[in-house]
Amino acid sequence: MSPSQTKSTTPYVGIDLLKCILAILVVAIHTHAPFFNILGRFAVPFFFMTSSFFFFKKYIHLENRHAQNIALWRYAKKLAIMYVLWRILYLPFDIYKNFQSNPNSFPNISVSGLIKWFFKFVFIGRDGTFITGWYLIASIFGMLVIVFLIRYVGLRVTLIISIIVELLILMVTSYGQVTFSIILINHALPFLNNPFSTLTTNTFIRSLLPFTLGFIIFMLSNSHKSITTNKKLINFYLILFSILYIVECIVLYRFTGVGSFDETLFLQPAVFFLVLYGMASHVSLSTSHSLYLREFSTFIFLVHPMFFQFRMSLDQLVNITGVAADYFNFVWIVLASIATYFAYRWLRKLTGFKWLRYIL
Repeated sequence: MSPSQTKSTTPYVGIDLLKCILAILVVAIHTHAPFFNILGRFAVPFFFMTSSFFFFKKYIHLENRHAQNIALWRYAKKLAIMYVLWRILYLPFDIYKNFQSNPNSFPNISVSGLIKWFFKFVFIGRDGTFITGWYLIASIFGMLVIVFLIRYVGLRVTLIISIIVELLILMVTSYGQVTFSIILINHALPFLNNPFSTLTTNTFIRSLLPFTLGFIIFMLSNSHKSITTNKKLINFYLILFSILYIVECIVLYRFTGVGSFDETLFLQPAVFFLVLYGMASHVSLSTSHSLYLREFSTFIFLVHPMFFQFRMSLDQLVNITGVAADYFNFVWIVLASIATYFAYRWLRKLTGFKWLRYIL
């Protein structure tokens, strides 16, 4: 069937388009491109919320608990396979990075080192050059936790727990310096910063609130459809919370000197209404093209860290520094990631190798 014969009748094409834009903006976070890195912070909670929405859209309508457990297992299995395959793809870059930093020595291998590596590999996912791998691990454990909580304590308690966790994250990340300087609890700083600050930025607990909000969006789309299609209301709150988020980033920058944070107070509300905006935006696009966009955004998000090892060399080659280098790296890494995606599509079509499909 040709694309023209498979026009999408769902409103979710808008979400696919936003995912593509946000996946590109994630590169701006890692290249520190001013302003674009602030907008890029919308990406991860947006990915979590939409993943939760689509998961529960299928999960809730399954006929029994056994079928739901199978769906949850398949969800986790698919992401686990993706994670392992991408870690294999990143292995040469890990070796290259290690050789760059220690050209005359081999990495020390010990029992404690292997245990630490295994813990990071399984529970954190951000070890080595695959810095976006944590998202896949967080999606697995986060969804398991949210399904368990919703199933056994209900949505209201799950939301309360998720909000409390989110506030703890804010206390030790974006509002860490502000909190400790205002309420004078510096004695708690070592406890909160080690290891909790690592757990808040690189593990599944960052997924709890957006996964819960994704479930709420699903419930609203079922029982209060007028809310999810009221464009004026959605646009108003999206603009309001986006402005508050940008102002918040400016204020935090004055306090901390950091350009953008993983989590801020107004980020999650802004992303909540951005998801609703994507749902309410009815874009005419073929099903095949919609799937193409979905693959593209996932691939860009996962592949772009491969090119980070070459930033300094290229900066020296073109002789640029500072903000100009940040924008330069943002542009060329995006273009390199897009070119790599088309090369992947070509190779997948040429070889028909099924494992190439499993990375997306």
